[in-house]
Amino acid sequence: MSFNAPPAIFAAKPAIFTYGSLMFEPVWSRVVAGCYTSACARVSGFTRRKIRDVTYPAAIPSACSMIEGRVYWPSTSLALDPIAQAEDLAALDHFEDVDYERVQVEVELLEPLASWSAGERIAAWIYVFREPSRVLDQPWDVQWFADTGIHEFIASYVKRRTM
Repeated sequence: MSFNAPPAIFAAKPAIFTYGSLMFEPVWSRVVAGCYTSACARVSGFTRRKIRDVTYPAAIPSACSMIEGRVYWPSTSLALDPIAQAEDLAALDHFEDVDYERVQVEVELLEPLASWSAGERIAAWIYVFREPSRVLDQPWDVQWFADTGIHEFIASYVKRRTM
């Protein structure tokens, strides 16, 4: 499989790979204003772990690991509006706060997205956790978050935004 760069207009703004709370539409839509399409994808070289005392996960480098998540790509109308795209990226940076660093990676699509087919590799941003002392040696449970953790997370997030 070859790496397929996004069209030139997106060279500085690749897709966003999510692996935790942002994989879930009720969270994603509270953070960004634009319209996006999404697909299942995976990134190699990282593992997803629990963080002490919170419901959201950390992505940390791990040579022989991979994370499955969702990759978001701007809809056509948003893609043509670089200011709106920049505002959404700033909102995501604010959401992730200083605990995470945004880095560019290559992700493999597990289903079609925009003009790409499943199996293709594209550039994407990922937020990597910066505080290894808080990371537990336990995998983060996506199903637990979907069933239980998301409710606590959304309530906490909405409360933080209204303060």
